[in-house]
Amino acid sequence: MFGIIGVHEERKGHKVLLESVTRLNNQGFKNFKVVIEGYGPLTSNFQNFVRDNSLNSYVKFLRDTKISEVYKLIDVLVVPSTHSEDLPNIISEAMLFGVPVLGSDLAGIPFQIQHKKNGIIFPIGDDAVLAVEMVDIIENPLILNEYKQECVSTYYAKFQAETYVARLETILGEKCERIL
Repeated sequence: MFGIIGVHEERKGHKVLLESVTRLNNQGFKNFKVVIEGYGPLTSNFQNFVRDNSLNSYVKFLRDTKISEVYKLIDVLVVPSTHSEDLPNIISEAMLFGVPVLGSDLAGIPFQIQHKKNGIIFPIGDDAVLAVEMVDIIENPLILNEYKQECVSTYYAKFQAETYVARLETILGEKCERIL
């Protein structure tokens, strides 16, 4: 199961994911699901798109669900952001849960994802390439096992609080004092 988590805004790329789902449907793929968690100014637009394109059997909308429960539900997190992203926390959170990420090649996303090791990077806004990568996962689900193990390793190597603070101290050249 694929999932996307976050506010329903244009910059988050939900439309890219939905266009990819449309491609999969048009190609005859039936054995996949997509969870869209969250809400926002475009929620009704996304719901209408799903209805108008007969995607109801593939796409489920969730709202006010504990994020940890969503991570337990999905096999792959999709982060198809199109602009105005820096270093999305959601990617490191997913890695902590052992959830690989399909992410766009935007800002800090490629820093977090090691292509074909703990996830997959695709060109910004390219729903065709995203669809191809989704098909690869649907047809070869065992590749996720390797990605999942690498996700947890990556989290502890790069994003665990102590590791992150140590890196900042190295960059800044001095010890960081805790504020709290």
